[in-house]
Amino acid sequence: MNNTEIMKNVLERASVLLAWGPGHDALHASPLFARKAHDVDKVVMDVRAVQSLAAYLPPLFQSEKEGRIAVLARPCHVRSITALLQEELIPVERLILVVLPCQGKLDMAKVMAACPAAESLDAAFVDGDNLVINADGRQWLLRLETMLSPACVRCPMPELPDAMIPEGCECVRLDGQARRPGEGGYAALDAFMEKTPQERWEFWKQEMSRCIRCYACRNACPMCVCRDHCVASARDPHWLSELDSVTDKLLFQVIHATHLAGRCTGCGECTRACPMGIPVGLLKMQMNKIVEELFGYKAGMDSKATPPLLTFEAIEKNIREKGK
Repeated sequence: MNNTEIMKNVLERASVLLAWGPGHDALHASPLFARKAHDVDKVVMDVRAVQSLAAYLPPLFQSEKEGRIAVLARPCHVRSITALLQEELIPVERLILVVLPCQGKLDMAKVMAACPAAESLDAAFVDGDNLVINADGRQWLLRLETMLSPACVRCPMPELPDAMIPEGCECVRLDGQARRPGEGGYAALDAFMEKTPQERWEFWKQEMSRCIRCYACRNACPMCVCRDHCVASARDPHWLSELDSVTDKLLFQVIHATHLAGRCTGCGECTRACPMGIPVGLLKMQMNKIVEELFGYKAGMDSKATPPLLTFEAIEKNIREKGK
């Protein structure tokens, strides 16, 4: 069977297949809730499908009280889904993972910088190693490798290892050619941390001055699941004001990163969703590095593991308290 037939077969066992479909233009894809076999014919699975669908799962399971839910996921998205399962925010027995070998995701900022005319394109499609854009009577050939998200370029896991399939979850694999693995690591963070503390503070003051407080970073995050009680809107305690101040905006980002300590899977959705291009993912990356160094833990890698901040040890071997 080809991939379309595989997904139609999955839909026979599920009430809905959460996937990507056509967006507002040919360059973008949007979430697609496929419920009928003919809906699967609309599925988009190439580099234009950039959103993590994991963020839709908790509310979808809450609204769909019966039946199984299938979700199309790249390996990085599976990490977020695994983290949701670890916290019992979605039911494993009702989930079907449809795993897509990853060719990477477009960085739309790179695309727009290379082809500003893409704002009013006539057509866009993937042709081999190129992204083809037709706009303003011209055709652009953009090398895909240069248009990918930085998170994809450094991703060491374009294919999902069997060991990372969540325990008790049905997993269906689609056919496809994955991109070559990246080196992983924290190179972007390490380069940033070479700046002096004053330089880092000036950087964040400049970046936060551009923040419009839309909270797209929060809304796109698969692990930010307490939006009804978010510190951004809470008035008891009233930690954040409505002032357009760098302090309030940066405080929200620091709280957000702390809230995700040991939970962030490094999917990059927060940075991707920011309409101002602010690299808020750097704060989460720094927290991830600290958690890895202290606890040897990466979120979403093992469904049987317990996140370190959900456990209690009287003495943590890598944490020296009170000078001991």
